[in-house]
Amino acid sequence: MILSYGTADSVEPPSLDAHTFARIGFGRRHLRSEDPRALTVGLAPLGPNQPFEHWGVERIEDLGWEGGMGFVEGEDLMLVHRLIEDTDRDALAATTETLYGEMLELTARRGYPHPLRIWNLVDSIHDPADGQEGYRAFSAGRANAFDHAGFGVERIPAASAIGAHCEGLLVYGLFARSPGTAVENPRQVPAYRYPPEYGIRPPYFARAMQGTGGLLDTFFISGTASVVGHASNHPDQPEAQLTETLRNLETLIEAAGAPGGCRPNLLRVYVRAPHDIDRIEPPLRRWCGPATRIQYLRGDICRRDLAIEIEGVLQPCDAPS
Repeated sequence: MILSYGTADSVEPPSLDAHTFARIGFGRRHLRSEDPRALTVGLAPLGPNQPFEHWGVERIEDLGWEGGMGFVEGEDLMLVHRLIEDTDRDALAATTETLYGEMLELTARRGYPHPLRIWNLVDSIHDPADGQEGYRAFSAGRANAFDHAGFGVERIPAASAIGAHCEGLLVYGLFARSPGTAVENPRQVPAYRYPPEYGIRPPYFARAMQGTGGLLDTFFISGTASVVGHASNHPDQPEAQLTETLRNLETLIEAAGAPGGCRPNLLRVYVRAPHDIDRIEPPLRRWCGPATRIQYLRGDICRRDLAIEIEGVLQPCDAPS
């Protein structure tokens, strides 16, 4: 599978053709098209251009819609996405559990039982839901769905959960016929082992995932922030949070066995306050170098005391000379 990104002078995303597995764009609200390969994520881009991701394959095996869920199959991989536009805040956990349950059932039935990477966009992530914070209600529903599907923690995927400033719950992800390899960060407690102070059910995701099938050489880094152990570090200090976050990214890349100095091909940076970009962009660019594509998106981080979160995709990397 070939992954490409919008460039600095990109204005329009590429058209869908016979080799397009997915085209992910970003805008003010979530949008689906009639073609399940095209999806717009409701996170506002911070910059002059509309960023996008384009996933290409040699051959599409199947695509379509089932029960409101879009899917695409190719190269032993399956893209699945579901948008629930009207969510009841008093039933967010149940809505999440149902959505995840349907997604896990569909992918297993079609022969792709192994989630590799999932993105979650949660409306008003800090507002009350089910008598608790929205992110905690979402986490409870997700964990319950994995439990009911018979997943142990060794099978849970890399993931991000970001607060969107538009209505609806959007979940999309990549699933595979064979399992990837989860990687944890030795500087952090695995999220699924967080203590009860972080919610009734812990966040169910791996810190990173080595791909399989058509993504065998791809390393997905989950949403990563200024967390050491299980505690947030450097509240209200974006520059210090960036430094801590970059340490976590370096640790994950090393844990994956990549050569020293490797940097992701893509970094997606979620920023709570857009003006913070002026402070974090120069040191981030120095860290990753000119070859890395950086997307800046406005989104709420799952913890109120965190200003930024960064995820990444690392594809084959040679040791720097």
